[in-house]
Amino acid sequence: AGTSGTEFAGAVPLSQTENDRFWAAAFDAQGRPYAAGYSEFNGDSALVVARFNLDGTYDASFGTGGIAYVNAVAGGTLEQARGLGIQSDGKVVVAGTVEHDPNATYVDADIAVARFNSDGTLDTAFGTNGVAIIDITTGGNDGTSDINDSLWNATVDSQDRILLFGMAKAEARADRDRFVARLTSEGALDTTFNSTGKHVYGVDGLDLNDNGRNGFVQPDGKIFHGGYTNVSGSNQIVLARFNADGTLDTSFDTDGILRSAPLPSPGMAEAYGAALQSSGKYVTTGYGREQGTGTVDLVSFRYNADGAADTTWATNGGLIYDIAADNDRGRNVLPLADDRTVHVGSGSPSTGVIHAMILITTADGALDTNFDTDGVKLYDFGSVDQALFGAAVSPDGKWLAAAGYLRVDSADDDAALVLLPL
Repeated sequence: AGTSGTEFAGAVPLSQTENDRFWAAAFDAQGRPYAAGYSEFNGDSALVVARFNLDGTYDASFGTGGIAYVNAVAGGTLEQARGLGIQSDGKVVVAGTVEHDPNATYVDADIAVARFNSDGTLDTAFGTNGVAIIDITTGGNDGTSDINDSLWNATVDSQDRILLFGMAKAEARADRDRFVARLTSEGALDTTFNSTGKHVYGVDGLDLNDNGRNGFVQPDGKIFHGGYTNVSGSNQIVLARFNADGTLDTSFDTDGILRSAPLPSPGMAEAYGAALQSSGKYVTTGYGREQGTGTVDLVSFRYNADGAADTTWATNGGLIYDIAADNDRGRNVLPLADDRTVHVGSGSPSTGVIHAMILITTADGALDTNFDTDGVKLYDFGSVDQALFGAAVSPDGKWLAAAGYLRVDSADDDAALVLLPL
């Protein structure tokens, strides 16, 4: 606690009959919460962003009834926003993955970035008629295999430049690499970043299927990217740090890229993101297990500013949280002003039942018992399958917005939102 206000948690469906989900959250300078994702219209997916009041109602002064859409590529089913940022003038940047050609036999996916004015109208001065299409890797559709660029999240830096984080097909190879890209404030690739506006990278020279997850811009301008990769059948954490010019920061694990197996084979661990504490240390969230098979638990580890594992975090350097012997997952993590960390994801109170989850740790990795008595809160929006993926803290540090979804039935997912006073 620490602020007056009432928590909101529940479904906020964008469509009553078709699929819609939120994947990302943000606050503007006025402390208004936003969430972004996708919604379907007769099976055609569109990018969507919504603005809310702090009581969880839609802000009707934004878009149509609080919701703004753009169908970046008509006829596609892949289109969905996973990144969201607010520029200094209040304009809203939404980024996601879209098909290059929805009618092709094999998918060639690109990244779409759209910008809305502060009233929810599409800003047609941005990109082409409000949307910029970014092709991370070349080659196009070769007619024999999927060639995918895939966005995981996006953010806006202090200069209103747009940072994109995700995965792309490795050039001239069959495996998948990770990428960080930077656009100018107007949606063009920023050639002051790694000379091309993008940095596509693999791990340790291994031809692996890498998974890039959440990233962020540090106060010093450096860029941090979380994720994981699979080595000999076991997932391992991968963290990377870049200088502001897009080159790898060699002061982090000697080459800028850390591959870490805190739960060594046959165990596994993944990182879906990291939070930067005031000490310069990084706290991860994700999921893993100590055995070779079975269910996974939410796992969190801490690394020093140079990439070395910090064994003072939680218990012997790791927090492993298991609710009831089923799958528990961390999907995003953010730092709080007092170096506590807030993790969002999902937890299973019983076999086959998945609830949305928020977990808060103390600055040293213990569960914060000032939050819901045990540091963890589960949310049941009325489904057996629900989760939170997007998270943002308000500029004054008093509110958390967490965005996700619930499964209504096999043909209908609904967006979900938590607005939590901190």
